[in-house]
Order: sequence, then C-alpha cells, then structure tokens
Amino acid sequence: MSASEETVSRFEHQEPAGVSEEKGGPPGTSSLERYTGDYSAHEGVLRIEIEHGRLVGETTAKGLALTFVLEPVRDNEFVMRTDDDQLDRAAVTFRTSDERRVTMLVAGHAFAFKQ
Repeated sequence: MSASEETVSRFEHQEPAGVSEEKGGPPGTSSLERYTGDYSAHEGVLRIEIEHGRLVGETTAKGLALTFVLEPVRDNEFVMRTDDDQLDRAAVTFRTSDERRVTMLVAGHAFAFKQ
C-alpha cells in the first residue's frame, strides 16, 4: 500500500471538518480533476491525484515527505488531513487566474502553483 493510499485509508471514515452544503456544497469527482497534476512548491514538487473519489497529495519538498487528503468544503475549498500536526485541518483553497493558472493556497498563503 502506497503512502497516499495509507493516508486515504486513515481519514476515510472521518467526518470532514467544516463541510457545508452552502454555496454549492462539496464538488463532484469530475470537477476535482481540474486540481490534479504537478505543482511547483517551495523547494520541490507537489503532486495531487484523485484516489477513491478524493484529492490526495504528496510532496518531498526540502526532504520532508508529506502525504495528505483534501476533504471538500465547497467547490474550491478544502480541509487538509495529514499526520503533520502543523498542517492537519489547514484550510486549502484553489484559485484559477484568467490565464487558467491554478494556485494552491494553504491557510490563505500561496503554497504551490500548477505546472
């Protein structure tokens, strides 16, 4: 079992924090695809994929291995679930510019840019 599969399994049966049906509710799998791919993060690459209908990411930036699950809150807003205490339950937002460039914000700060 890969690290991302273990992370998905660990958080699979937990109720997402702060999930709201307001403003469109959680996105469907097809709308999640726009957030998948490789992102340039500080000192490394972050990869986001869909596994079991959820966004799952991993990075080894600065030699730190991080695997996480993004639980949907609204169309472009998520809550990060990870074993890293500093990032667990952090708010994640994806913003798309007019040029279709996707930026991943963590706790309101630009964290990674889709390549």
